[in-house]
Amino acid sequence: MKKLLLGTALALGAACSAQADGTVPFKFVLGAGLTSGGDTLATVAYSDGSSDSIKGGNRAVFYLGGEFRVGELVSVQATIGYHTDRTKDAANGDVQFNRTPVDLLAYYHVT
Repeated sequence: MKKLLLGTALALGAACSAQADGTVPFKFVLGAGLTSGGDTLATVAYSDGSSDSIKGGNRAVFYLGGEFRVGELVSVQATIGYHTDRTKDAANGDVQFNRTPVDLLAYYHVT
């Protein structure tokens, strides 16, 4: 996963430097966030009587990508991310959920 994110960052950097003459505006997008909700995927019961659960839309998401200005009023943003959730560590292991969201968005600039 780390190699994929690093490769994407390097490719975007090369695209940005290759088009530095101003013909195609480009901006890097880098972000992180906290998410909440989603379906419960697994519930773990611990020997001390407590429990913990993994949800499909919980915890942290990190992403990077770029935004390309297509025209005067339209731009396109593409990002790839890493979304993760996990239970607390226990003596016999833990449960972890990871996914790699890929987003492609189009923006219409009103002004």
